[in-house]
Amino acid sequence: MKSVLCGSLSALVLGLNLFTDIKVEASEITPFSLVQLARKGYFIEHNIPSYGNLNSAIRSRQVRAEDVVKAAIAEGRLSPKTLEDKGYLRIVEIKLNRLYGR
Repeated sequence: MKSVLCGSLSALVLGLNLFTDIKVEASEITPFSLVQLARKGYFIEHNIPSYGNLNSAIRSRQVRAEDVVKAAIAEGRLSPKTLEDKGYLRIVEIKLNRLYGR
């Protein structure tokens, strides 16, 4: 019984090691979550301001949905294919505008 258990445990450990080299594709996040990340300052390094400054940037059209999506892509949070998804971009635009009462 011990040898079967040790053999199974060894196989499990070896199996787990096989998966460590697999590259995981960027996980998709919802438009709502994306806007919340932008609001909280997660994309400041990509010239997306946070909180009140994001409000001003949205109102003056300095920041648009496409800019936030590009920042998320650069951070590895979204797939580059997201830029081609007009529905996703439209929802992000709506969420950005609603976030600040537009």
